[in-house]
Amino acid sequence: DLANIVNEAALLAARNEKKAVGMEEFDEAVERSAVGLEKKSRIMHEDEKLRLAYHESGHALMSYALPNTDQVHKVSIIPRGLSALGYVLRRPEHDRFMWTREQLEAQIQVALAGTVAEELIYDDDIGSGATSDLEKATEIARSMVMDYGMSSLGRVKYRESARNQFLGSDFGSAQLHSEQTAREIDME
Repeated sequence: DLANIVNEAALLAARNEKKAVGMEEFDEAVERSAVGLEKKSRIMHEDEKLRLAYHESGHALMSYALPNTDQVHKVSIIPRGLSALGYVLRRPEHDRFMWTREQLEAQIQVALAGTVAEELIYDDDIGSGATSDLEKATEIARSMVMDYGMSSLGRVKYRESARNQFLGSDFGSAQLHSEQTAREIDME
C-alpha cells in the first residue's frame, strides 16, 4: 500500500512538472487510494452541497467528540470515486488488529451521525446520501452479534462459513441456527 501511494505521489509530482514530491502530492495520493479520483464532472446543486456539508460535519463532530475514534484529518464535499459525494478522512494513529465493543459502537455512532445531523437541521427530512453509512453501521452491528459474541445472545458465533479446506475460500454461508434464533439476531 505504501509503495502504491509513493508511486502515485511521484506520478502527480511529475504531471505537475515538480522536481520533488511534497506533502501535497502525498495527501492527494492517500485520498485517491482511500476514496477515489475527484469527479469534477459531477455537478451538485447548492442545496445538495449544503445538506452534504451538514451530513459530513455530523460525522466529523462525532469522530472528534467520541473516545475510541481516529483523528479527523479532512472533511470534504467534493465528490470522489464511484459514489462518494463527500467524505471524512480519518487517520489512525497506529494499525489495529482487534476491536473492542466500545470501539465498534463508536464506529456505528460516527456512521449514523451524518443522518442525525440532517435530521436536526432539516426536521427529520433526511436525504438518500447515507446509503454507505447505513451499510457500514449495519454490518458492524451484525458482526458484533453474529461473529464476535458482543450481544445479549451470549458468547456465540452464529455466522458459519462453508470453507473449502483445500482451496481456503468461502463458497457461501450455511445457517446453523433456527428461525427463532435468526429473529433474535435480527432484533439484537
